[in-house]
Amino acid sequence: AIGEGRRVLVVDDNEINTIVACELLACLGFVTDTASSGEAAIELARRQSYDVILMDCEMPVMDGFDTTRELRNLHQSGWVHLSPYGPFLFVAVTALALAGQLERCLRSGMNAHLAKPISRTAFARTLRDVFDAEQMDETELGYFRPNRSTAVFGDDTETPALNWPDVVQRCGDSEETSFDVIRMFKEQLPQQFSELKDSLD
Repeated sequence: AIGEGRRVLVVDDNEINTIVACELLACLGFVTDTASSGEAAIELARRQSYDVILMDCEMPVMDGFDTTRELRNLHQSGWVHLSPYGPFLFVAVTALALAGQLERCLRSGMNAHLAKPISRTAFARTLRDVFDAEQMDETELGYFRPNRSTAVFGDDTETPALNWPDVVQRCGDSEETSFDVIRMFKEQLPQQFSELKDSLD
């Protein structure tokens, strides 16, 4: 598998996004660590070598752009050491599909860009490109084939409130993880609505 023997740091302040990313990475054979802030990511990267860092761009206090620049500076100063497998790689993860966003990511020192919500095929393609792994065979890519289940939640006469096959695909074909993610999302909604109302006010 493309991830065999490789370690990834997932940096995201959203727990649901972190769970989904880790599930997808585990299916590809990666070992993952997580950080919920730029500061935490820097501390981990000073203690452990990573083959790639998935960096959420829109984090509070220290965003992904500043964190990436700081990690690049620390590496140049010798405070962050490289994995034996290759160069120091960053993949930006952002919810903003704005013109110039990719250029901003590259300027800050990132190697590639993924837009949220993360598509499984885009995820595989990006990692393959980043690791220059064009030799991935069909067995490695097979995990990314669509789930043929047609089950959905919602009223059949209307657009489903939830596309269950798509959720399961985005969670690494794990129904258990999918249920956990939905449960967490439901628990977090009241707080998110409250924060949204405060922001609007």
